[in-house]
Amino acid sequence: MGEDDRNPWTREFWLRPIVLYIKESYLLLVVGTSAIVQPVASFPLIAKQAGAMVVEVNKDPTPLSSLADASFQGRAGEILPALLHPPAGSSIRRR
Repeated sequence: MGEDDRNPWTREFWLRPIVLYIKESYLLLVVGTSAIVQPVASFPLIAKQAGAMVVEVNKDPTPLSSLADASFQGRAGEILPALLHPPAGSSIRRR
């Protein structure tokens, strides 16, 4: 462990546990992001490499859209409730 890992004023101090949680997750829900600002833009790729499913919800397509297991375009306030409680007769399809 380097000095930056122990100093709470460094980016490494905060990123290390986040990356560990992402690597242990089975689902990463990516909501409302451009998917281009680092270091957060790499989180979906880390999750995919660890075997997690990545689901994107965004108003517009992003660089992540084609890599995600499922990508939903629209307003998060409408899509997220539908994912959690799909209306009767609807089918949520996995890409």
